[in-house]
Amino acid sequence: MRRAARRYRIERGSRCVLHHGGTDYPGTVANISLGGALLRLSGGSPAPLRPGAVCVLLLCSKPHLCPVKYTCQVVRCDDAAMAVQFHELDYGSYRVKCRKLLLALTA
Repeated sequence: MRRAARRYRIERGSRCVLHHGGTDYPGTVANISLGGALLRLSGGSPAPLRPGAVCVLLLCSKPHLCPVKYTCQVVRCDDAAMAVQFHELDYGSYRVKCRKLLLALTA
């Protein structure tokens, strides 16, 4: 008998929230990889979110219900999209540096 594997996929267009400086910016995921994501924020890229800004990405639309948080840094932004690079994954008491995880997964 074949075992059914549980797979979780973040679809293009999935809702997300980018948190920075006490403000939540809702948007959608345009593209995502192990190292980062391309986001489309509602209303375009806000002024405080420029390259170098550190923020938290939640891959859900309700921040209080989202168990996984990605600490990330804005690497590129324009009116249409924002690219972020993941630095740390936080899942409750489990916290890991994304670079270390990426190296372990691709070794």
